[in-house]
Amino acid sequence: MKLNIFLEEQVEVPDTVERIVSLTPAVTDTLVALGLRDKIVGVSAFCPAYVREVKSLPIVGSYLHIKWDILEKLKPDIVLLGLGVQVGLARELLAKGYSIYTLPLPTNIAGILDNTLRIGYVTNSYSKAWSIYTNSIRRLSKLLEENKENHRPRVYVEIWVGEPRTIGYTSFIHDAVVLAGYENIYGWSKDPYPIPDYDFIIKENPDYIIIAREVYAPPLNKIIEKHGLDRLEAVKNNRVIVLDASKPLAHPSPRIIDVIEYLHEVKNK
Repeated sequence: MKLNIFLEEQVEVPDTVERIVSLTPAVTDTLVALGLRDKIVGVSAFCPAYVREVKSLPIVGSYLHIKWDILEKLKPDIVLLGLGVQVGLARELLAKGYSIYTLPLPTNIAGILDNTLRIGYVTNSYSKAWSIYTNSIRRLSKLLEENKENHRPRVYVEIWVGEPRTIGYTSFIHDAVVLAGYENIYGWSKDPYPIPDYDFIIKENPDYIIIAREVYAPPLNKIIEKHGLDRLEAVKNNRVIVLDASKPLAHPSPRIIDVIEYLHEVKNK
């Protein structure tokens, strides 16, 4: 079957998919959620940090590089990867004759659920994907109803991508914290991942701080001390929520629904 992978072209995707290589952690996580762990034959170096089920699998490469000798030995039916920074890699794979499918980068929770359906379609597991999709909608609808009349505490969210970043309204993480019932103090920013201004954060004095340290971040006390965040009410009231790879916020897979529900529960304690 022919499927669009870029805006301007299509490729043939095999009708039967038994051997899958996944080059992004979110896609790998989605494949496991779809019950396809046994069909995954290789992953990126970043996948095991998020998906413990694939720790024993061969590492095929990273976001931007492929170990071509390993990939050739694995003989995948399809390679799944993202758009954005992986477009160049996708074109390399195509040029070498591999069947690939690229997933758009989601800017909201709806995009994450749409990608789940896309992966289900490509891997012949659409029924399971549809079940995850509809169950996620039910869970989110419940949260929306519960948060409808409630006060929204203000939150500062910090994620680590080699350096600290926060989130604007064009990030799916903003979508997640709003669905959990918070007001993002950077919700006015069109930049999805702006560099935080700590003077602004201290002035805004949010009710909560969420630190997403899924793969690497300095110790929490170092983050707080370095930027003078100990002056904030959130720190004084012990309302700093630290998320690691077991509850990944900066990770666009269906597991984000679990994280949203967790953040909602913390707020209501």
